Amino acid sequence: MTVPWEEIGVEIIGEAYNGEQALAIVQKTPVDVILTDVRMPSMNGLELVEILYREDYRIKTIILSGYDEFTYAKKAIRFGVRDYLLKPVDVDELMEVIRRLVLEIKKESAGQAELETTDGFDRKEVSPTQEHAERTVGKLYPRELEKRLLEYLFQHRHDDLRQTVDHLFAYFNQHHYSFEDAFQVCLEIHMLVHRRFRETACLKDLVPQLSNPSNVLGSKSLTSLMHMFWGTLAKTSELLKRGSVGKNRWIIQRVKNYMLENYHIELKSRELAEMIHVTPNYFSSIFKQETGKSFNEYLNEIRIEKAKELLKTTSEQVGTIAITVGYNDYKYFSNVFRKYCGVVPSDFRVLSKV
Repeated sequence: MTVPWEEIGVEIIGEAYNGEQALAIVQKTPVDVILTDVRMPSMNGLELVEILYREDYRIKTIILSGYDEFTYAKKAIRFGVRDYLLKPVDVDELMEVIRRLVLEIKKESAGQAELETTDGFDRKEVSPTQEHAERTVGKLYPRELEKRLLEYLFQHRHDDLRQTVDHLFAYFNQHHYSFEDAFQVCLEIHMLVHRRFRETACLKDLVPQLSNPSNVLGSKSLTSLMHMFWGTLAKTSELLKRGSVGKNRWIIQRVKNYMLENYHIELKSRELAEMIHVTPNYFSSIFKQETGKSFNEYLNEIRIEKAKELLKTTSEQVGTIAITVGYNDYKYFSNVFRKYCGVVPSDFRVLSKV
């Protein structure tokens, strides 16, 4: 399929073989629109748009779907998918959808510029151009720093959070950053944190503290900026700490739902921890706290319950059932089953029919 992208004002940022590659591009590069197939290896299109929706990336997504997948793809609408197109895709139809989204993006950008000015904070006062600001952020603000800030906020690691802020401003001084560029970086980080944790606590009251910086613009002092930036992060950390119980419950419920839907494939606690942006140790801690069980115990319980259902209701061989519920090693499956049920699978099937 050949699409004349330039004719409709579109620049292709990148192409991805699967959802994981697409997510990696999104995390490094500003993206306005994603065009994705439902079926992709590793992370499929629906999993990708769900992550983008949950993490509030504000990216407009279009799904391509085969006829037999169409009903399934419609479920993605709840994850903010803007349109879905049947394969083979009609180029004219696709171009019309893209044109509409381009117009929406332009209108939203114009509205955001007006909002920033009426709030008393015109970004032109802070950084000469948005492109320059983005280059500044890209140079200074690697994803590793983002991960550390989110992790320390999430885990209420006050000292580590403060140390990261100190390192950030030491970098500003070492590389002779202007107040304007340093301010822009702080604002981008602050807004990222606010978006990422918006469902945990009422953080909206903190945004004006940094987005309406009359108290530091006068002096243009990096020291004043550091105190203000640290103050907003410290306050955010405190609010997150107060709401951490509810947040943890929400996170683990999301993980439990994922496990119920994907118990039949290989699941690792480390990968799920990455999915929700926490360290493996912290994930294990809050999972045990919320469920009373370890990750592996909980996963085994799900799989064994599914195996019991299949043993009762089907005539499938025990080895086939083991694979169906996520165990590739029959001997291991049999041992786990006996641990939870007191008998091996074949005996359970016989007893369930008595």
